[in-house]
Amino acid sequence: MDTKITLFHGSEKIIETPTFDMGRENNDSGSVFYCTESEELANEWAVSSLRDGFSNRYTLDTEYLNILNLNSPNYTILNWIAVLVEHRLFTIRTPVARRSKRYLIDNFGINVNAYDLVKGYRADDSYFDYAEIFLNNGISVEQLARAMRLGKLGEQIVLKSKFTFFVYSV
Repeated sequence: MDTKITLFHGSEKIIETPTFDMGRENNDSGSVFYCTESEELANEWAVSSLRDGFSNRYTLDTEYLNILNLNSPNYTILNWIAVLVEHRLFTIRTPVARRSKRYLIDNFGINVNAYDLVKGYRADDSYFDYAEIFLNNGISVEQLARAMRLGKLGEQIVLKSKFTFFVYSV
């Protein structure tokens, strides 16, 4: 079985060599390196309203990596949202929403720091809006799950550990 995957990272600059801790601490999975298997999605991430960007391409050997796939049948949308709400900053409007956040983290949270690579729904601002609305009781879990299902365009891959950066190539 081939353990190599092709990853893309959209950026406003060329990143020849990904390095650990390139991301912001309050992003979906903390200060990590975000990628996708979709070149189309990387192209979208690369372009802002003010400038063009680049879709950087890498090959990663996953053979010795500890991988968490939140899109596998072993996990639900509640696992994904628990990981998300633990790391992202957002407005919680009510005491019920605060208790809901704590409940999600305590009952569905996953220690993503135990993994080298995390695969799951992308959580850019448009996706995060759905999560915030869910937590504030604006949509059901079924509606949230439907909103997240956009195939490969809805998936991101997070390079989480320092070890991951030793097994990729440009």
